[in-house]
Amino acid sequence: INTLGEMLVSAKPPLKLAAGKLLRNLACFDNLDLRIAPFVLPVMNDMLNSDDFRVVETACQIMECLSERPQLQSAWIKMDVPGRLIKIVLLGDTVVKHWAARVLD
Repeated sequence: INTLGEMLVSAKPPLKLAAGKLLRNLACFDNLDLRIAPFVLPVMNDMLNSDDFRVVETACQIMECLSERPQLQSAWIKMDVPGRLIKIVLLGDTVVKHWAARVLD
């Protein structure tokens, strides 16, 4: 988990993207250890602000998996993730808009 965190906060989009894809796969498991959630959520904000649309898309895909978990919803709202997603839907790349809309749904 620590290595994954270092990759996610890396300034290099390929590292961020690779770690994001791994996390996306992990996030879809129902038995994901929710202790990683506090570590993941701040990184999602960072990824949503990336200039690389692939990084934003990956963040949206991770969030779609995690958004089903009621214990995370208050953290999402506190960090204004819905506000960021709405901006992406309004201003983002077509592919990214699709994923952001799915998370908000």
